[in-house]
Amino acid sequence: MSRIARYVRMTLGSMLLLALLLLLIAASLPNIPRSWWYWSYMRQGESYVSEIEKFKTEHGYYPDENTQKIIEISESKPYFYESDGKQYCVRFSVGLDDTYRYCSITQKWTYGGGPAPFRDNEAPK
Repeated sequence: MSRIARYVRMTLGSMLLLALLLLLIAASLPNIPRSWWYWSYMRQGESYVSEIEKFKTEHGYYPDENTQKIIEISESKPYFYESDGKQYCVRFSVGLDDTYRYCSITQKWTYGGGPAPFRDNEAPK
């Protein structure tokens, strides 16, 4: 067998192996939890949760949402904080639909938007 034929076979075999590997990766993408795509945002959010819990331990209540200094609220930052003094939620939004929220009530991260669970959902009279 000539040297060129051997190189062609090795190249075609490598390309086939690469194509199969890419197909396997593409097939597994839908099975990866959405939160894995935003692990750095989640990690920063968990850091905020720790600081908020530390504040409550020191002061006996959660920081006021309008005067707190733990989470910098701005249009360029994806994090938000809501509190009524007795409970709180930290959330971050990435893109249009991807919103994650950690609330002191559930003490876990949940996917989805909407008002904080402790907010009164009735319209003011």
